[in-house]
Amino acid sequence: LKLMCTIWVTFHMFCYVVFYKNMKRLEFMYVVTSLVVPLFLAIVPFTTDTYGLAGSWCWIQSQRNNCPGTNNLLIGGVAEQFTLLYAPGIITLLVESVAMGMIVAITYYRKRQNTLQDNGVIQTKVMRQMLPLAAYPITFCVLFLPPFIYRVYGISSKPPKSLLITTALCIQLWSVTAGLSLWVHITIIICMRGRQTKAILARPNPQREDIRTLLPS
Repeated sequence: LKLMCTIWVTFHMFCYVVFYKNMKRLEFMYVVTSLVVPLFLAIVPFTTDTYGLAGSWCWIQSQRNNCPGTNNLLIGGVAEQFTLLYAPGIITLLVESVAMGMIVAITYYRKRQNTLQDNGVIQTKVMRQMLPLAAYPITFCVLFLPPFIYRVYGISSKPPKSLLITTALCIQLWSVTAGLSLWVHITIIICMRGRQTKAILARPNPQREDIRTLLPS
């Protein structure tokens, strides 16, 4: 679910920033696919009877009866782990990280180009609001690597305990960083609106216009 959300956020931002196209009409599709696609993927392990106790948690099993060892390797379970999550996840997050890097670079370039026109004010606002959203897919990619390495390592041998602890920590941080990115994004927007409101009220001869029409939507 989190992976699907990052895909659509990256797609939406890329179209908006790079091509100046607001894909707001696709928001319903964003929500529906982010719910339906993970639902169908989650059903697969139940239909193949590979879901169960896997290590210290319940997921797709790597070993039959949760017994570590290469002789007990459950080929179908390992194949599903990489097919349903890790392979598409690592590929998607790497592509998203590159796309987000391009978005930041293009926005910064336009800011430099518009400096003579408006001192780059508009692009500066765009960057401030965009960076928390751009940071999450990149952070998600970094946090996704240890679990991916742990699964690859576990195919042929038992992973070290340090890698297991790192993997468990990174998986918990997937949700923490998502909430933190959203909190930072909202905080930046509120601060920017507050500064703009103060600037309008501080004008020596403010126009007789409803202040709400002067603030960003």
